[in-house]
Amino acid sequence: MEWNYNQMTVENLNIGYLGYSEVTKEILDALPLDPDLTMSFVESVEAEYGRGVSYPEYEPSIEIESINSQAAIEAIENHNIDILLVMGWPELLHEEALDAPNVGAVGRHLSMLPERRGRAPVAWALIHGLDKTGVSLFWLDEGVDSGQIVGQTVVGIDPEDHAQDLHDKCTEASITLLEEDVLPRFYEGDTGGDPQNHDEATYTHPRRPDMGIIDWTDSAWDIHNFIRGQSHPYPGAFTYHQMQKVTMWYSEVEHETVTKSAPGKVVATGDSAEELVVQCGEGTVAVTVEYTGGSDPVSVGDRLGAIPY
Repeated sequence: MEWNYNQMTVENLNIGYLGYSEVTKEILDALPLDPDLTMSFVESVEAEYGRGVSYPEYEPSIEIESINSQAAIEAIENHNIDILLVMGWPELLHEEALDAPNVGAVGRHLSMLPERRGRAPVAWALIHGLDKTGVSLFWLDEGVDSGQIVGQTVVGIDPEDHAQDLHDKCTEASITLLEEDVLPRFYEGDTGGDPQNHDEATYTHPRRPDMGIIDWTDSAWDIHNFIRGQSHPYPGAFTYHQMQKVTMWYSEVEHETVTKSAPGKVVATGDSAEELVVQCGEGTVAVTVEYTGGSDPVSVGDRLGAIPY
C-alpha cells in the first residue's frame, strides 16, 4: 500500500478508531493519539455481543449498527479518514468498508501471523501449552487475518499465566507496538507491509462454552493448560459433582507424575471449599472452583466427572 497524496498529506494524517470492548478503549487511552473519528456499537448491538464501550471524551464519536452499514462508511468518508485502526471488532469488513479509508484499515490479532489465524487465539495458545505468542498488526483485507503485516512483537507466556494475564500482556504489547513503531512510521509516510506466507498459515476455530468440559484422564499439565486457557474472561473449564456443574477458574500443577487415586478423585482440600487438589491421569492439579446449580461442596474422596460415581 502507498500513500495517496492527492487525498491527504502526512502532516495532516486523519486516523479513525474502531473498537467495541474495554480493552480497545484501554489501548486508545494509552496512546498519544486524538482520533479524527471514533466508532463503537449502538447499545442494542452491544447487548447482543455481551460487551460494549463508548468514547465520550473523544470527538467526533458515533455509534453504529455495523461497520459495513452505509452510515459507518459515509462517516469514514465524510471525515476523510486515511487510516482506520481496528483494535478489536467482531465483524469482518466488507469491500466497501475496507475501501472507505484513503489508505486502509489496520487490524490487530493476538498471534504471530500467519500462525494461528482465526478465533480465540489466546485461549488456544494456553490450551496448547505454548511458551510464547505475539501481537500482529496488519492491513485488513477480505480474508481472515491474511493481510500484509505492519508490525509484530513476541509475547512470552509463563507457566502460571491464565487467560486474563495473557490478555493483559498482549494489551501492553499492542500499546508499545503502536506507540513506538507503527504510528511513528505512519506519520513519516511509511505504510508498507510484509506479505504473509499463506502456505505457512494455520488456523484456530471458535470455542463454545460447552467445549470446556474437563477430561480427568489427561495429564496434570494438559488439564492445567485447559483450565487456564478458559478462565476469566472466558466462560471457564468445568466438571461435575453429583451431576451439578463445578467451574474451574484457577489451576496449577501440584505434582507432575504422582498417582494417589483414580482420575477425577479429590485427594486434598485447601483453606476453603473452593480449593481442591484433584488426581489426573498423570499427576495432580490444585484448582480454585465455583459451585453452581446448588451443588454441595466437594470433599476429599469425592470423584469429579461427567457422570455420577
